[in-house]
Amino acid sequence: MTAVIVLTVFSIAFLVLFLMFSWRSYKRLFLNRHINAEIVRYYCEKDSDSGMNYCPVLRFKDVNDQWVIAISPDSMSQKTLTIGSVVTVSYDPLRPKHTPMLSWTDNYLPQFVLAIFTTVTTWGAMVNWLRLI
Repeated sequence: MTAVIVLTVFSIAFLVLFLMFSWRSYKRLFLNRHINAEIVRYYCEKDSDSGMNYCPVLRFKDVNDQWVIAISPDSMSQKTLTIGSVVTVSYDPLRPKHTPMLSWTDNYLPQFVLAIFTTVTTWGAMVNWLRLI
């Protein structure tokens, strides 16, 4: 009985996490504007593992045709994109300084992993509840 309750709680927790990540990805992909931004430089910060993290500094025009300079929250261990490269970003007009770059791993990978865990735990909880009946 205890295992069934624990599995049910995990099932609900994974479902909530899945819905949270789905909303974030939905907002990034469909509600925000997708615009092109230019990488003008990199912002460097020291990592806890004594390495460096590089965050691209982006320049783009907002909805009012004003230039915006923003540090992307997407950090990387290497400067994989060259300065002057144009990338697609997810631009929220209400928060123009928070402009993440669009990538498959940011948008779909967390959802995919959580969907698998949610399916497995929900299926396991249902099977165990049916055994109790």
